[in-house]
Amino acid sequence: HPAKFVELAIKKAFILWRPWPIAGPYSVGIFYWINLLTAAPLILFAAIGAGLLARKDARRASPIFMHLFIYTAIIMVLASATRYRIPLEPFLCVLAAIPVAMLVRSTRSGEAGLAAGLPGN
Repeated sequence: HPAKFVELAIKKAFILWRPWPIAGPYSVGIFYWINLLTAAPLILFAAIGAGLLARKDARRASPIFMHLFIYTAIIMVLASATRYRIPLEPFLCVLAAIPVAMLVRSTRSGEAGLAAGLPGN
């Protein structure tokens, strides 16, 4: 049924990008908190970095965005688990470094906010 396929595909995308694991023993206790406290900031800063990069130079960043999109689409059709996100983590680290670098640059220059750290400002 097509509606069920779409529902399951969205659920698989959520499982892939959620910052805590779904597997039994790793979804409770200390493993839950370690995953949440490491993956959540990475995903959050990567999303902010992707937005800033798309606004600044979407054409040059399109290979990274296409890789993330295509990989997610493949996972949405096949099977999903948080461990399948591991091949994407280097890209997430690069994207997450953008807002962090901007914050560091803006605090060093004495200006406030992310916009102050944008290259060209």
